[in-house]
Amino acid sequence: MRKLVALVLVLALFRPAFAESETATLDNHTLQLSGTHGDFILRLDGRVLFHDVGDDAVSIVGIYSSGPGGTVLSLSSGGSVSSETSSTGDISNGFSAALLEEDTGSETCPVKYQAVILGATTIVSKPFGACAHAVQVTQDHGVLVVVTEDASGNHEEVDTISATGVTAEISATD
Repeated sequence: MRKLVALVLVLALFRPAFAESETATLDNHTLQLSGTHGDFILRLDGRVLFHDVGDDAVSIVGIYSSGPGGTVLSLSSGGSVSSETSSTGDISNGFSAALLEEDTGSETCPVKYQAVILGATTIVSKPFGACAHAVQVTQDHGVLVVVTEDASGNHEEVDTISATGVTAEISATD
């Protein structure tokens, strides 16, 4: 009996603890982020999209929906967000995206971002951003534009989120 109690205690101590959880709705789908320091799981309708074991903290920064013609329909939490209606938007069916912030724990690059994009297919982007917490999200011609500035203020990265993924452009600031 003592061996059984010891085994239960060992298993309880070494299993990942999922004390924290965030849930968001994305196009009638449930997005759930759960986990604690260094062990996070992101699920869409119960299906695992990714398991992150390298970051100190992960959070959902915002939920965005771009409708046909490029108008941002809804958003929530984090960053500063502005939108404008696009008369020349090239997104015919629209898409939704969740923006995730990842605290890497690194001194050289403390923060990265990732996008979960729901369109014709589900896309989980590679990490992107200029390693800073300051993020500005705007909408332009049916895409989301995410701007991050590096800690020195010398460079900014402009990432464009569309139904097909994320593209990046890095430029020097004046």
